Amino acid sequence: MQCQSKLEIDKLNRLWILIPYDRNGLEKLWQTTEKNGDEIKTNVANSMMEKRFQIRFSVPPIILSNWEEYFQKQLRNALPDHDKKEFYSAYRIFYYYLNKKIDYKTIQNPTPRQIKIFINQIGTLHRQWVDKIPLAQMAYFICLQNNKEKIQKILLNGEMPDKEIQFYLGEEILENLSSMWFNVDQKIAFQTLLQAPIESLIINRNFVELSNLASAHGNIFWVIFSKLPINHWGNTAPLNLANIAYFLLQGSNLILQEFNSRDSFISTLVQNAKEVEEWKPFTEQMSDGLSSLFLLKPDRTFAINIIEKIVRTECGRFIKHDIVDPIETSELNKIQEEITTFSSGLIRLIDNNELKIVEYLLKEPLELIIDSYQFIEICSNFAYKDPDKKMWDVFVTNNDPNDVSSAFVSIINGSNISKRHVGAIQVMLRKMPDIPFFNIAEAISERVKDLNTENVSELLECLWILNENENVRTHQIILSLIQSGSIANHLILKFDKLDFLCCSWCIFLLMAFDPGLTIQQNKRGPEGIAKLKEIFNNPEDPQFIEILENLENIISLYTSLDFVIDFYRNNSESLNLVSVLLLDFTKMEKPEIFFTGEIINNNWEEIINIIGIEQFNILISNVIKNDELLIFTKSNFSRDKAGLYNIIIKSIVTINQYKDFSKWLCQNIQIISKEEWLAGFKAETEIVSLLLTLINKNVQINLGIPFIDAYVEYSNLVIVGEIKPEKFLTEWEKLPQSLTNKTYKKTLILKIIDNLKDNQNGIASEFFDIYGNLINQPELLMDNVDIVRKLFTRLIEIKNIRGLEWLSNLFITHPKILSKNEENEGVIYFKDLLRNSLNQSNEESIQKNLEQIALVLGIEKHSQETSEEIQEDSSSN
Repeated sequence: MQCQSKLEIDKLNRLWILIPYDRNGLEKLWQTTEKNGDEIKTNVANSMMEKRFQIRFSVPPIILSNWEEYFQKQLRNALPDHDKKEFYSAYRIFYYYLNKKIDYKTIQNPTPRQIKIFINQIGTLHRQWVDKIPLAQMAYFICLQNNKEKIQKILLNGEMPDKEIQFYLGEEILENLSSMWFNVDQKIAFQTLLQAPIESLIINRNFVELSNLASAHGNIFWVIFSKLPINHWGNTAPLNLANIAYFLLQGSNLILQEFNSRDSFISTLVQNAKEVEEWKPFTEQMSDGLSSLFLLKPDRTFAINIIEKIVRTECGRFIKHDIVDPIETSELNKIQEEITTFSSGLIRLIDNNELKIVEYLLKEPLELIIDSYQFIEICSNFAYKDPDKKMWDVFVTNNDPNDVSSAFVSIINGSNISKRHVGAIQVMLRKMPDIPFFNIAEAISERVKDLNTENVSELLECLWILNENENVRTHQIILSLIQSGSIANHLILKFDKLDFLCCSWCIFLLMAFDPGLTIQQNKRGPEGIAKLKEIFNNPEDPQFIEILENLENIISLYTSLDFVIDFYRNNSESLNLVSVLLLDFTKMEKPEIFFTGEIINNNWEEIINIIGIEQFNILISNVIKNDELLIFTKSNFSRDKAGLYNIIIKSIVTINQYKDFSKWLCQNIQIISKEEWLAGFKAETEIVSLLLTLINKNVQINLGIPFIDAYVEYSNLVIVGEIKPEKFLTEWEKLPQSLTNKTYKKTLILKIIDNLKDNQNGIASEFFDIYGNLINQPELLMDNVDIVRKLFTRLIEIKNIRGLEWLSNLFITHPKILSKNEENEGVIYFKDLLRNSLNQSNEESIQKNLEQIALVLGIEKHSQETSEEIQEDSSSN
């Protein structure tokens, strides 16, 4: 400003110029940066303000205590024709995010400028969408607009707004938010939003996130999903079709129930799958997806067509490998990886119970054009993936048996033998039995002879499998390895190296081929046998636990418990080891798998000797649940197995559940001869124990004359004191209960009584202990006067103490036993003899019993003179 006169200068002195400035803004103008990147402020701003502005006024912060009214007033100015009810909802959204301090830094109240800018943004959106979208939702969108990634995340994940503002936003918030974000209609907006993520998740097999999207967006998700470019993918990316099928099959019903066009979509998917010529890359993921497709649309013709295409395509890309000896390790690994992928996937596709693809391919197997190494690898995969062998015959090859043998020998010589080749041997024996396996066995033998060889357990396992195939030459090879001491050598060497699996295989073969452990004489062979015997004696030693576990696995996989029991028969030193093995098998979840009916039937006595009768009883109680034991046992009745039958019957809780078995036993017991019964009574054998068990189980046995004759003859031996039962003393009188025919039972008792009264050589006291209750039959004794004359009288005459006790009890329990024959001479003589015998015995017990009988019969003893007269008469006569 220029002044031309003094007057003007005077005026200028009275002129005040107000310049508003922002101190923070001025400081930023002179802001510099140091070398380390830190920003610093210089004194330039302060210096400039002090020179230019001598008097400075500070403007205080604006206080907007009533900015809500100002906010709504500005909305009314901007949208005069709009429903005023929505203004408050827009204000609440603005206020919420203002205080949440997301978009407006640290301020707590907005400035008028901020309010005007916010309302201008609402006005812009309103001009686009008019009343299609509520003002509150427009306000919500504006509050989120500064964070674009957050908007995308909210839309993709279907996140609802915070609960504090949901009430003000209304419905279809996500749909309207996507429309404003993409500036298009709702349907187009979500398609634009979801299509790329859905395709990406399918391609990358991220089914978890895909399920989350489906849950978040419901029907909209499935609308977009149904528009996937499957027509294009069938020709360019068939794996995507497989992935879609996998997702549709594995997805939860809760998600899939909103897919209204699911069936038609699957039909379209199948139609496109039919047009695919090459399903590559044929990976595990591809196989899982195609398996899912087969289940989604069960059609065996469709499935077989795809499988045949895969086999044709994959076999076409396999490279023929020349048979070289030995094959390079890297080359073999490449073959394994290549063929494993193919065969594993093929097995997944074939193993479909619903379509029964296996049954179809067993009639028309797949032809695989592969070389010998690939044949071996495919066999190994089928062994591993299908241990039940149900799919081993679904493929055929035209490989030369000699080439296959050479290839396997090459693998052995190259030290590449592994567990997978053990399985390969099993399948090869089935698929191509004309392979010269003896070449393989000889190659294995040479490797085993080398004590530095690794993977010996796999080599020995292969030898055992070949031996089990009834290969005589393999048997000789194993025997030679044992005789040379190679197996025993490996036992001690591998024990030192803690290779307990190999130790178990060595022990297994030694037990099988040399149970006497006598022929190892080479190198460290004796030391190996010493270690084996140490294991025999201390099978539960912690350092041997793993060896025993492996041995049990080998036995359960490759042989039966007959093997273990036979070894025990040939080597009594092994009792500790064998008992531990068998006891472990009894504790298995299903012991009947190992203790079959045949094994128990043929070896039950040895098993009892090994594990003890108590544990054997427990075993039978568990095994009896499987009818196989009873079926096998019933195949051939033997008196020598009466002990086994007895244990079985004892283990049966409810005999009615096993009527057929008990009936079968009774039928065979009924045909036992008198001589066999008598021998059984004398020796108190298991046949007698079995009979008593059946009686105690209330089984109707119906024995006849052979049993009666043997029982009576045995009783004669008891009468004269030649023999008496010891083991079954307390139950001997139960045996006649096997005579369910009443006439037979009466005949037996009468015969015993007749033999008793006719015996002139004395009566053993034990007779009445054993048969007293049996012959205590008043209805029989009452009618037989001869018994009174011969038996009752004889007992008094010979003063048989136990007999008189029996007779006393008889009269006490049946006081009228003689009432029908009071006038009979024999009865009269018995009474007179009884009367005369009173007070004539020095034995107190005899006298007591005589007095008791006399008391029951009402007999008084004679006076002293009368007794002397009777004695004189008796002597004169």
